[in-house]
Amino acid sequence: MRKKVWWKSKTILTNLGIGVVTALEIRLDLLQPLLPVNLYSIVSIILVVVNVFLRVTTHSRVGIRAQDDVSRY
Repeated sequence: MRKKVWWKSKTILTNLGIGVVTALEIRLDLLQPLLPVNLYSIVSIILVVVNVFLRVTTHSRVGIRAQDDVSRY
């Protein structure tokens, strides 16, 4: 199985994006006053479904370097 660099992984990039948005929301508190309380529950369920979908559609391993860059002994 071929290996790709981590920054080409949709799963990792999606999770990093979610983490950045969550950290900004915690720090700035911009969205919470504007949104209903139950929306956070719906968003958390949607994020789980997105992560499962991305994981199921994965076809290659992720590493620090691509397989072509790794020397074999």
